[in-house]
Amino acid sequence: MYAMVVEVDIKHGRNDEAQEGLNSSVIPETAASEGFVKGYWLESADGSSGMGVAIYDSEEAAKNASTTVQAPEEAPVSVRRVEVCRVLGEA
Repeated sequence: MYAMVVEVDIKHGRNDEAQEGLNSSVIPETAASEGFVKGYWLESADGSSGMGVAIYDSEEAAKNASTTVQAPEEAPVSVRRVEVCRVLGEA
């Protein structure tokens, strides 16, 4: 299995808008992508950043998904990093 890890900065005062976009677009689109297994979306304690970890059944599926990650300039978040990683274990 492989993971797509996405780190974002949440623009000040736009947390509710970011949450809405996550629920209405990001999560459904990610869940519908080929090879998707499971995902988690996290927010820092101070609300200034977030992270998504989506697990895929193959490296190819994770890499394909990573090419679709983008945030327009007017979005409530800006993408800091996108990386595909091999899953070494789980509990």
